[in-house]
Amino acid sequence: MHISRFIKTVLYAALALALTLVSTMLQLGFQSPDTLPGAYFQSDLYLFVAAAACLGTAVYSYRAYTCRHREHAGDSLFLLIVGIVLMIAAVVTVVSFGGLGEEFTQTGYTAANVNIMLMTALPLPFLIRAFVLAASCGRHEPSRRIPALIVCGVAALALILSIALGGMMRLVHYTDSAEEGSAYDSYTSDGVYTQDEGGKSI
Repeated sequence: MHISRFIKTVLYAALALALTLVSTMLQLGFQSPDTLPGAYFQSDLYLFVAAAACLGTAVYSYRAYTCRHREHAGDSLFLLIVGIVLMIAAVVTVVSFGGLGEEFTQTGYTAANVNIMLMTALPLPFLIRAFVLAASCGRHEPSRRIPALIVCGVAALALILSIALGGMMRLVHYTDSAEEGSAYDSYTSDGVYTQDEGGKSI
């Protein structure tokens, strides 16, 4: 079985798009103080599963396919590196900041922000890999270069829109209040929660 560069481009772009959608849905749960702890725990699980999936796919693809088709060795190595980096980042976040099974205080908010940044960055390696493969399609499959670039453009546009519209990369801010104990961002004098488009309290 031969896997063309165009097929790999589509697969990487589709994976980047799927990761963008899942990360966006998870990060929306960070926008409310009531759902923030649960969203943080879900994001931990998501990052561990994503890292394990990358590592497992890297090992399986090498043993089952790449060892006989050396031209695809870069893909197995790519997945292995992404999986290792993501697993280390997820483990360090939990060990350093905790938050699991504890009162969700400033430390938990810091850990939540780290996970927000990790989930936002997660689609980028796959998107970059897709663009690299799409550009090389011009040498190997000239007729498929434009369709490959369009697919990559759709995935990139989804990521950009998600960040621009506030679905991703909206960091949370912990405020120690005598009345609330732990507050999410800030409240006006009337008790109305306000937040600007960049995620900063106003």
